[in-house]
Amino acid sequence: MDCYLSIDDLSPPATPPSSSTSTSSTTTTCSQRRGLLGNTDTTLTATATAPTSATDMGNKVMATKKETTIMPLDMIAHVKTAFRHLTATQKQQFLAELIGCCDTTLLAFINTLVAPKLKVDFFRLLPTELSLQVLSYIDDPYTLAQASQVSSAWHAVLMDETIWKGLCYQHHYHPPSISETSDTSNDILAVQQPSSLLQQPSSLLQQQQIQQSKLFQHMSLSSLDKRRSKKTKIYKPPSSPITPTPVASASTSSASSSASSSSSSLVLSTKSSIASSASSIHTLPSYKSFFRRQYQIDMAWNNGGAQITACPNDIGNALVTSLQMDEEFIVVGCDNNRIEVFDATTGSYLRTLRGHHGGVWALQFVKTDSHCILVSGGCDRDARVWNLRTGQLYHTLQGHSSTIRCLKIRDSKTAVTGSRDASLRIWDIEHGRLKHLCLGHHSSVRCLDVRGDLVVSGSYDGTARLWQIETGECLFVCRGHQSQIYAVAFDDTRIVTGSLDSTIKVWSIAEGGKCIATLHGHTTLVGHLQLLPDLLISGGSDGCLRFWNLTTFECKHRISAHDNSVTCLQVDGKHVLSGGSDGSVKLFDLNSGQLVRSFTQPGRTVWKLECHATKAVVVIQRRLHRDQEGTFHTAIELHDFDHQL
Repeated sequence: MDCYLSIDDLSPPATPPSSSTSTSSTTTTCSQRRGLLGNTDTTLTATATAPTSATDMGNKVMATKKETTIMPLDMIAHVKTAFRHLTATQKQQFLAELIGCCDTTLLAFINTLVAPKLKVDFFRLLPTELSLQVLSYIDDPYTLAQASQVSSAWHAVLMDETIWKGLCYQHHYHPPSISETSDTSNDILAVQQPSSLLQQPSSLLQQQQIQQSKLFQHMSLSSLDKRRSKKTKIYKPPSSPITPTPVASASTSSASSSASSSSSSLVLSTKSSIASSASSIHTLPSYKSFFRRQYQIDMAWNNGGAQITACPNDIGNALVTSLQMDEEFIVVGCDNNRIEVFDATTGSYLRTLRGHHGGVWALQFVKTDSHCILVSGGCDRDARVWNLRTGQLYHTLQGHSSTIRCLKIRDSKTAVTGSRDASLRIWDIEHGRLKHLCLGHHSSVRCLDVRGDLVVSGSYDGTARLWQIETGECLFVCRGHQSQIYAVAFDDTRIVTGSLDSTIKVWSIAEGGKCIATLHGHTTLVGHLQLLPDLLISGGSDGCLRFWNLTTFECKHRISAHDNSVTCLQVDGKHVLSGGSDGSVKLFDLNSGQLVRSFTQPGRTVWKLECHATKAVVVIQRRLHRDQEGTFHTAIELHDFDHQL
């Protein structure tokens, strides 16, 4: 092995050394290098021969550079080996010293290496039950949706029905029924393709057992029942396995024809099992899909994302007196003697019911298995019973001597009408005959409410009366208002009345009509009441809405909703929808009383409103053309909040 000198050693000294001196110096240098490199099997021989040319000198310099490049790489391997044998404390001290020698650029480089190694996907490390426990405290669906995009592991955990079932309860969404979720493949558990099952009949049993296990897990209520107590427990399937129905197999000792027959039986049995399994799986609701649908409906209510359909009509400038809507029909009664019927899905015109000889002031319809019965009453003093689907008139109920101002249907067989002749009449609408004539009021009967076998009437004589429908008997009279009663509502324990004297009174049914509270706040006529279990919403001619706590009888919210009278008021369980004679329709939050938004474009006046969970109907009078004064028409708007789902 040759030993070379560095470039600095090649420059000639000031005084030429003697031959013995040069040899001694070179030998010493090589000995020092050998000491640095360690013992080797090759004996280094020092040669002090002078370079013969510039090319030889360049080659020697390149060899020296290669040697200095290779040495650090060899040292890295030695350092790594030595580092592994250090104790934890020594490793920390070594790294501290090493990092102290680094500048900002190197520290940034170290961070890029260290940061990813410090990230831990805890969902991959934790048991599924604990992961679900962590996620159960997140009540924001947007956060959960973003979390499901982190990784496949997170997505798999967030597909668990327990989480979405809990959100349904938190947002007060009723659990889905089979009919709501069995029509789309996205709302049910996926079923393996039949072709793959036929190819592997033995896997069918495993598939059925897995699906049944999922059924127990996904349909559990434990995590939801415990959520409110902040001690959520994840439901576990039963420990005992579920034994599936065995699939018939061919006998190995049968003849070829028998084997063929058994094979066919196997395929048929397998197909039958698949169909049965698919049928059972299709009855499993997906709470995630159900929650997503309901949440999008809520967002459409709050943000105005409804599909608005204008129902074509020729009502013109007639007064709309009554309105009712369900999932099939929209029915409008007018003072022009007509009843207009529209499709509640498309908003298209269906038919006009003609027969009244005066304005229609009240109507209501109910459905049976085979019929849809409509009862209407008006200024001609007659009540009429119709087949709403066909427009056929069944009966004309005569007896009142003045305008029928209000009516209620108890069921498909019984209806109650109230008239300006101060009487109530209870009718058998199935056979078209009078059952009971209820006398007692001394002035016009303005409003009615029916619940079970009881009906409450409010009159311009300032009293409210509770009647029994089956007997026609007046059970008691509520006296206390100083003026006419314009609105009534009642439940199992109390009756609520609103009057022209600007007060609301609450009466106890159990105490025979005793007044238990008088609610003050409105400054004029209280004409609209919406009664909930512990909450009352009232609307008055002062343009205000008031939310009353029926436990303490205190006013929770006072809302200046309109510049003029409240003409209509509706509650759907989450929202309060009000219309005013100022032409505006406004949506309020039921819990907070805060204004959510203006519901539609303003008009001249709002006639009627009706709303349900996914739809609302607004009947409003608007100017026909902006450039014409005094020309108005009635617009019927169908707002569908579930149209895109």
